[in-house]
Amino acid sequence: MILPNFVIPSKINYTTDYEKPDSPQDCLDSDHFKNYPFAINYKYNSRGFRDYEWPDSLDNAVWCIGDSFTVGLGSPYEHIWPTVLSKVTGLKTVNVSVNGASNAWISRKTCELINTLQPKLIVIMWSYFYRRESSNELLNDEERQVWSNQTKWQINFKDFKFHRDKVKNINTKIIDCCIPDCWRGSKLFFGMDVLPNLVKDDDFLGEVPVLDYARDYHHFDLKTSKYIVDKIIKRM
Repeated sequence: MILPNFVIPSKINYTTDYEKPDSPQDCLDSDHFKNYPFAINYKYNSRGFRDYEWPDSLDNAVWCIGDSFTVGLGSPYEHIWPTVLSKVTGLKTVNVSVNGASNAWISRKTCELINTLQPKLIVIMWSYFYRRESSNELLNDEERQVWSNQTKWQINFKDFKFHRDKVKNINTKIIDCCIPDCWRGSKLFFGMDVLPNLVKDDDFLGEVPVLDYARDYHHFDLKTSKYIVDKIIKRM
C-alpha cells in the first residue's frame, strides 16, 4: 500500500450523522443547526479520510491537505472545498485531512507525500497557529495532537513559517492558504490582518474569509468553498 502512514485509525470505514462540534449538543447556534437545509452524512474511507476510496493510480491527482475545514465539518461532502475543486476543474482530488490537525502534522504529511510520489500540485489549508504535535512517534496521528499555551504572536507565527518553509519543493507546486481566524488574537493585537504583509508569496492566498456557515456555525460552507476554489484555480 502506498503511503502506509496516511491512516486515521479511529475513522477507518466510519459513518455517522454527527461529528463534534456538528451536533445538536455541540453546535454554536442551535437555531442555525435546526434550520440548516442540507442533509449531512460523514463517510470515511478505509484510510479514515472523508474521501472516496483511493484508486491504485494517483497520478495527476491534486492533493488537498488540512484540518477540519478540509474535512468539511458541518457540510455535505458536495460542499467541501476539495470536492468543489474536483467538480469545477474535472481533476481528481485526494483529501488528506483530520480534525484538530496542527501545522506540524500538515507539513509532515506534505513532506512524506512529496518524497514518495512527487505530485505535481498540492493545495494546503493551514490550521490554527497555536496547535502543536507531540514528538512521540509511537503515538498515532490523532494521539500526537497537542495544544500550545503560547500566546506570543511572534512565536506562533515563527512555528507556522517554519512548517510552511519546510514543504517548499521545486518539483511540486504548492498553493496554500490559512483557515479563518488561524492566528487567533492577531487582529485584536494589531488592529488589522497583517498576515499578507508577513507572507509575500504569489501562491499564498492568505486567510480564508467566512462568507457562509456550515451547520455547526463554526466551519464555512459552500459559498466560501467556491470562493477559495476560484482563488486556487487562478494560481494553478
